[in-house]
Amino acid sequence: METQELLEQTKELAVLIKQSKLYQEYLGALEVVKKDEELYRRINEYRRIRMMLQMNDVNQTLQESGRIRWEYDSVLRNEQALAFFTVERRLIKLLRDINHCVMDGIELDVDFLQ
Repeated sequence: METQELLEQTKELAVLIKQSKLYQEYLGALEVVKKDEELYRRINEYRRIRMMLQMNDVNQTLQESGRIRWEYDSVLRNEQALAFFTVERRLIKLLRDINHCVMDGIELDVDFLQ
């Protein structure tokens, strides 16, 4: 199978994911939070900070987590934001599982990551 064929099948997988109930739930939750511009802005701030923390030192992450939770408490307790975070986390887990399935199915030397 050639590279182009693999890419085409990957696009087909993306279409299947977009058609899934989970992805539709994600789009619905995203639409709800986007209706409240301030909430959406705060959600994105929180997501950006969490992503940066996850890429940093574990000790720093633990120290900052408490501060971030306090600072974004109103967002984290918002019903629409919680629904969005929950479905987003489930979608990310699905994408991660798909990636692991692909990586586990091929022999790629990734010992350097350990």
